[in-house]
Amino acid sequence: MPFTLDPDLTLEQLRTVHRAFIDSSSIIYAGKAGVLDLLCGTLKLKTVAGVVREVGFPIPGIFIGPEIDSSLSVDDQVLASAVEAHLAVISEDRKLLMKADEAGLDGYNMLVMLELLLLRGHISLLEWDTARKRLLAAAQYSTWVVHAGQQLHWAVRKEVG
Repeated sequence: MPFTLDPDLTLEQLRTVHRAFIDSSSIIYAGKAGVLDLLCGTLKLKTVAGVVREVGFPIPGIFIGPEIDSSLSVDDQVLASAVEAHLAVISEDRKLLMKADEAGLDGYNMLVMLELLLLRGHISLLEWDTARKRLLAAAQYSTWVVHAGQQLHWAVRKEVG
């Protein structure tokens, strides 16, 4: 499904996502928000070896796929692997998310992944609030991205109470 700012459509997408490729930026931000282990327990996450090198710390719970064309940038390796497996992409990189959208893949950032954790009951509202504050302190989201995240949050809250 193509990229959308419609919170109801994004909510529909989140109900069906169970596996995804994740890049370095989202792994780092998930760690800073304190939800990396929860995210790994919620989705079957995959990545490429270049991401492991970029992150610089062990990332248990994330499957490392086979090495692909090393002439590609790490982001392009993530995208190529996601396209081959037809899996969503989790990234904070707008350009990578746009390329995923052009390839017909769903794309999410960590603000959306926090909503996924709340939607599935893997974090409480208090834990969500703490994680969101940590994430916003670490990330440089534009105003419209934060606004879209807030709109999605209200759609999730309507659903989970």
